Amino acid sequence: MGFKLRVIALLAVCGSVGACTALPANHRFAPEVTGVMQEKGQPVANARVRLSSPLTSEVQISTTDADGKFIVGPLTNFQFMVKQFGAPYYRYELQITVEGHLVQVFSEEGAGDAPSKAALTCDVARAVQVENSRGSCSPNR
Repeated sequence: MGFKLRVIALLAVCGSVGACTALPANHRFAPEVTGVMQEKGQPVANARVRLSSPLTSEVQISTTDADGKFIVGPLTNFQFMVKQFGAPYYRYELQITVEGHLVQVFSEEGAGDAPSKAALTCDVARAVQVENSRGSCSPNR
């Protein structure tokens, strides 16, 4: 089905249900994430930081500097999206790889746009096993 037909079908469904609207929007799937990567309080340089969302194909990758600091994101996408009951959905994951090993995972999800900014502190020494990786990034609030 072509794009125009999909839009017409979507509008027809939303109009009959009355619970959703279809609007072109710039949606934030993930915030700009800043943080510091440490091991026992010492900075970890050259760690690979990957920000992704299963809701968009956009991925951003960064590397920690000599002080263990990183900045990555945001993930946004202009699209024709359906808002059910007035709120879109966001979900993102931050993965940090040190010396070829996935050691940190942080994820967040919710209704609406993702927050515009997030700040994390991650410590390899405090990492606990989470499925096939270890994670201990904490939000700075």
